[in-house]
Amino acid sequence: MSIKQRYLILSYFYAPVTSARAFRWASLAEYWAGQGHQVDVVCAWEPGLERQETRNGVNVYRVNADLQERIRSFYKRGNSAPSKIQSQQSDSRGGGRQIRSFLRWFFFKVYLPLQWPDGGFLWRSPALRQARDLVQKMPYDALISVSPHFTAHLVGLDLCRDLPHLHWLVDNGDPFWFRDIEPPNNQQLYRRLNRRAERNVFQRAKVITVTTRQTQAIYATHFPESASKLSVIPPLLSPLNREDSSEPFFPQDDKLRLVFAGQMYGAVRRPEFLLRLFSALLKTPLGARLELHFIGNVSLSSDAFQTYPELLDKKIFLHGSVSRSRAMQAMREAAVLVNVGNKTSYQLPSKVVEYASLGKPILNLAHIVHDSSSEFFSAYPAALCLTDEDESGVPTEAHLHAVYQFISSPPPPIDAAWLRNWLQPYQLESISAAYQQLLFQVSSSNTTP
Repeated sequence: MSIKQRYLILSYFYAPVTSARAFRWASLAEYWAGQGHQVDVVCAWEPGLERQETRNGVNVYRVNADLQERIRSFYKRGNSAPSKIQSQQSDSRGGGRQIRSFLRWFFFKVYLPLQWPDGGFLWRSPALRQARDLVQKMPYDALISVSPHFTAHLVGLDLCRDLPHLHWLVDNGDPFWFRDIEPPNNQQLYRRLNRRAERNVFQRAKVITVTTRQTQAIYATHFPESASKLSVIPPLLSPLNREDSSEPFFPQDDKLRLVFAGQMYGAVRRPEFLLRLFSALLKTPLGARLELHFIGNVSLSSDAFQTYPELLDKKIFLHGSVSRSRAMQAMREAAVLVNVGNKTSYQLPSKVVEYASLGKPILNLAHIVHDSSSEFFSAYPAALCLTDEDESGVPTEAHLHAVYQFISSPPPPIDAAWLRNWLQPYQLESISAAYQQLLFQVSSSNTTP
């Protein structure tokens, strides 16, 4: 698109913060900046990052609330070893440790359960101040707010109430009000408020984007007055997939490594089915060569791994969070990539596109029958999709046999030309074009909602 545009993006998470939406919008923002568009981003500040910088052509403004800074400072002091003088002062004041323990209890048991709309709520006011300051100085062609966190949409709503001429695109990384598994806040207190707030956002916005047809259908049913504004733009294939291979991640040997890359959660995505299946595979003739590696944060499901202490660091390896390039290298070296689907039908893990781009055998384990990952991999010729149909987390003999055959006799290599063509809708150029078409419609509209 030859006409140069000016975009203001509101996103709590932004690169280099590790987040699927942060990487998605950093890729898009930098791509647009490279085309000559002006792109400004208001996001949350994190320790070690600049408060304001131009990052690959994108003007990034990072802000936080004073209270959030005090909380960070408090925990930093609490986690550091106190000096002798500090210890004496704490003792002389009659139990500084007890006070700190009480404050921690209050923060996690009282303060956090009452927060609304989500963990970004303290960011709302400083982000709005920064955005207002930018809007007063620059006539933007479009405003873009990105979730998670939903707080970014509330900043957009506040901004558009003050300045109704702004043309607003709402990008939903995750649903808000109807997310029952691992909801963003206390559903018993806030479910009605969540629904009302999201309806208000949708009514004010000019266009709304989601990543799956299932999410679009649910929103269209519950917010029919905004159904015409909804568009589906699928996950983005990270440009990092094009990097040359870095140093090997694993030793060069005859091991058959199953690699899961991503995050495990407390409810929406858990590893029990995978761990039980792998434990059973170790008793087969392949057992001596098999290893299972987890790349990413699995702390929210740590209890599941504690069931296999004899296998940890011997057959099951937890690598934690690593750089994106190192994660991609581990995936390239895997014998089989493992995806664990969500327990919701409307959320699609963004990493499924990265998995497919490597053209490797993929084992997809679904928690539910209508699994979005299984639907995505249904057209991928080197995928084995299994479903825990009774939701017991216990693999059947049929599951074990299918996986054994899949690993011992892997599918043939995928034709490279076919794969490139199949992945075209997920490439940066295609995703950018989809957004820019919507943004052009938004910025060229002369009506206000």
